[in-house]
Amino acid sequence: MSVAYQPVGWTRFKLLYDAVLICGTVLYLLLYSRFAVHLASAPLGRDAPTVMIDAYGSCAFMLLTLALCIGPLARLDRR
Repeated sequence: MSVAYQPVGWTRFKLLYDAVLICGTVLYLLLYSRFAVHLASAPLGRDAPTVMIDAYGSCAFMLLTLALCIGPLARLDRR
């Protein structure tokens, strides 16, 4: 910790990482909401709010898993 506040230094890599993460999240939510209704095993299908709850929940789980994998995977880098 430093005494003075220092804002995040945005590099090209950080901006690209955020853009890929946002695009991937939006793409996942769109694909899940599009195909989950057609692939439902229930005879009447599923309603839109339930599909979106499932989409956001599974997306949050995958993003949390990705965030928790970054630490151990960073140890494989020799820098």
